[in-house]
Amino acid sequence: MIGTIINTILVFVGSAIGLKVGKKMSDSFHQTLIGILALIVIFLGIKMSLETKNMTVLIFSLLLGGCLGELFKIDNRLNRGLTILVNKFPSINKDKNFSQAFITACLMFCGGPMTIFGAINAGLTGNDQTLIIKSILDGITAIPLAASLGTGVLFSTLVVFILQSFLVILAGSFKQFITPGLVTEITSVGGILLLTIGLSMFGVNKMIKPINLIPALFVVPILLPIIHIFL
Repeated sequence: MIGTIINTILVFVGSAIGLKVGKKMSDSFHQTLIGILALIVIFLGIKMSLETKNMTVLIFSLLLGGCLGELFKIDNRLNRGLTILVNKFPSINKDKNFSQAFITACLMFCGGPMTIFGAINAGLTGNDQTLIIKSILDGITAIPLAASLGTGVLFSTLVVFILQSFLVILAGSFKQFITPGLVTEITSVGGILLLTIGLSMFGVNKMIKPINLIPALFVVPILLPIIHIFL
């Protein structure tokens, strides 16, 4: 839960800074920080992906997972689901500006693959590295977001904490059924996801929506024992 707590704190702090002095930060300074984080995400993604002990599992998990993600349009469904969820709170809907800021921030901080993979990785292995990088990214992003949209961004920290806590606890409940070899392959597939995210942050990746690769993480446990039978 350390990564989730850090994420919540940094989003709150970033939002608070944004409400106070965010408009004084230049776009070039903000873009430089995001670019540095993108490089870190790409480096981490490459490092994690190279941990694989079975390239066949990695390749076919990504192929099958990517096809499933596109088939079920996970990106669209997740964004739509989060929007419906936050709109269920009457107090949010009373203030249109607050509502727009809150929904936008929730989608940005909770609608990406780093949220899901980071929480799963933290729950299974206790490694909060991905969530900590996400925390720094979210904290920086929250500054201009809060400066332009207002206090609704600050209150999105509640959703960040609740959603990520749920995912970490859920993943942790399956920890006893996960072997070290399976963790290695899930980590490798997650590394490719991070690499895709980093390239998207630079605007290089325009073909793949990283969130649609999330099913690949769940294909690994199914595919690994099958491939071990035949190879």
